[in-house]
Amino acid sequence: MYLEEIIGEIVKVSGLSERQAKIVLYYAGATHGLLHLRKFPILCVQGEPGTGKSAILEILQVLCKGASKFTGRGTSEAAARDELPFLGTAIIEEADTIKEDHLFNRHDRSISKMPYKEAGEDGYKQTNLQLFGATVLHRRDGADSGALASRSIDIHMRFSEGVAPLDTEIFEQFRGELRDMAKSVDWRAVPVTTGSRSRDTWQPILAFAKNVGDEEFLDSIEQEIDKLTQSLKFGMSFETRQAVYGSILNRATSGGKVRESVELKDVTEQIRSEPEFSQYSSRKVGTIVREIGFAVIKYKGEMRVVIGDEEKLANIGHELGVEDEWLNR
Repeated sequence: MYLEEIIGEIVKVSGLSERQAKIVLYYAGATHGLLHLRKFPILCVQGEPGTGKSAILEILQVLCKGASKFTGRGTSEAAARDELPFLGTAIIEEADTIKEDHLFNRHDRSISKMPYKEAGEDGYKQTNLQLFGATVLHRRDGADSGALASRSIDIHMRFSEGVAPLDTEIFEQFRGELRDMAKSVDWRAVPVTTGSRSRDTWQPILAFAKNVGDEEFLDSIEQEIDKLTQSLKFGMSFETRQAVYGSILNRATSGGKVRESVELKDVTEQIRSEPEFSQYSSRKVGTIVREIGFAVIKYKGEMRVVIGDEEKLANIGHELGVEDEWLNR
């Protein structure tokens, strides 16, 4: 089956425009390059019931690498975390309540490790869980924070008359062909950073589109990136201090309880992964950490950010005007 035919099938069963149907298909194709990629965007499918979002999620479940689908409503944080496949695709229905920290771990391989207690014969032992992979969210609303929005690609579903019923067999027959297309992409050549957050987000999808020769699609996305770049500065509303705080908050709360301290080098590594702050040294980040109200100490040869207690962590976030699910509990 030709690529144009499968794009037409997506349009037919969803009511999406051809351009948005291509985003869905090229995103699915790019998931087959996950093994070789360092970052991967979140696909956010927004829409009310009856707008065709279920058809899109089913298509993605068939076409994406290692797809696992579950619902976010009523799912505990621990259960949701356990459903996130490493180097696979998590498709989450009703995802408005999913913890954003886990989504950041999914997006960026450099921060995808998460502490995890594993049951064994001698009780529980501390280990790490790898969360890096593709994530498809169904949300009724847009991203809650600028930081998540800047790592996401949005598909807006609207009610459309005359859509055809979904026949998943058509897409199952195409799955092998899509995998073969992905194999011919040089995924190792996909840049981790380009100097533009918006462009970084699109890189895996652009690589797949370039490989299939879709110049029209590439041009349209480049125009969109140029517009976004003008308005986006590290998560839209995030200033440098808020960015540093967000990294500290992510690490301090990732294990459930608030940690006493986090490593400064880990905070610096995440900050430097953003194009705007790629030249920031640990010394500079440490200075910002102190300015916003945390202490930095040396412990066992490592520089660590002292969190203090839960109240202090929350107060600093509120003073900085950070919007985060943990702060709004």
